[in-house]
Amino acid sequence: MEFTKKDTQAIKGVAILMMFFHHCFLKMDRFDEYGIISTPFTSQQLIYFAQFCKICVGIFVFISAYGITLSFRNKNQIYMSDKQETMVLVCRRYLKMMSGYWFIFILVMAFAAVYDPGRIQERYFKSGNMGLGIGYMFMDMLGLSKLFKTPRFIPTWWYMSLATIIVVLMPVLLRMYNRLGILLLPLCIIAMRLVKLRNSAITDWFFCLTVGIIFADFALLSKIREWAYQKKKWFSPILKFILMTGLLVFCVVIRQSAFGGRIMEVCDGICTAVVICYCNVYLIHIRGIRQILCLLGKYSMTMFLTHTFIRKVWMGDFTYHWKYAGLIWLSLVVTSLLLAVILDWLKEVTRYQKACDRNIEKITSCIMKNK
Repeated sequence: MEFTKKDTQAIKGVAILMMFFHHCFLKMDRFDEYGIISTPFTSQQLIYFAQFCKICVGIFVFISAYGITLSFRNKNQIYMSDKQETMVLVCRRYLKMMSGYWFIFILVMAFAAVYDPGRIQERYFKSGNMGLGIGYMFMDMLGLSKLFKTPRFIPTWWYMSLATIIVVLMPVLLRMYNRLGILLLPLCIIAMRLVKLRNSAITDWFFCLTVGIIFADFALLSKIREWAYQKKKWFSPILKFILMTGLLVFCVVIRQSAFGGRIMEVCDGICTAVVICYCNVYLIHIRGIRQILCLLGKYSMTMFLTHTFIRKVWMGDFTYHWKYAGLIWLSLVVTSLLLAVILDWLKEVTRYQKACDRNIEKITSCIMKNK
């Protein structure tokens, strides 16, 4: 019951569904003017679950840590690759991630220049300083705007700063983990509590990052799934299902409580692990559901980068005019998926991705030649 790349895609599919729900219904002012119908739930219950769905960020962080840990372990069992190997792994991952972002960024800027030039002016050139505005745009293009607190074209692109930090920070964390083992987990909590870092929206996810490393090192996702289906007279799979469902509900309640708010970064890390384990055991292997989630996971990056334009910036009235909360969420999912398929098709016909892949190989080859 190995945790495969297809399983990773399916979990990303779960994360993108949670993200869309989170963004659609996080606050009353996002949907109140449209008079939406949330039956059989109240508006407050909708908001309650949307707040919990913020762990979609944790899921992407966890999966990134999990994948990078395995990549490093394939190179070296003790996570101690030499300088050049580390630079190649970091460089390749960063450029592959950012190449997809740059494609969207360029298209969005070109479209906005024609359709909504005022937004470009408002976001980057509000100060009236042309050089500063170009600098802001460049920082946004590099995915560093949240890190350095410079303007972003849309708020949701803040995650690119976190994704960049994860890629750069992971080799350091893995070296620390090689020396400290699971002691890295409490040390991470202590460090986050003692050092009040300025950019908490990014640093709050470091605990979740460490949890992902430990799960990858001990292959816990596979082991938990195997355990859940082991048949024992005194502890049947049905009892385990009840236990894991109870744990999931408990995590939701604690995370949304006042106590959970005081240790949010720890709660988010634990809740993320529980949700991923639960989905891996009981959801993502169901035929039909698995195929849908894998499809969403495949296009999750593009869907994430573009969905805010559909939900709010340029198509907000279309998204929320469906009235029913479920239909609003579903319409955003379907519309974002269709747009992602079209954009990925454009990458293929323009040979953009192939050109990027060739250049990435050239860059990494140059790094290795200097070894």
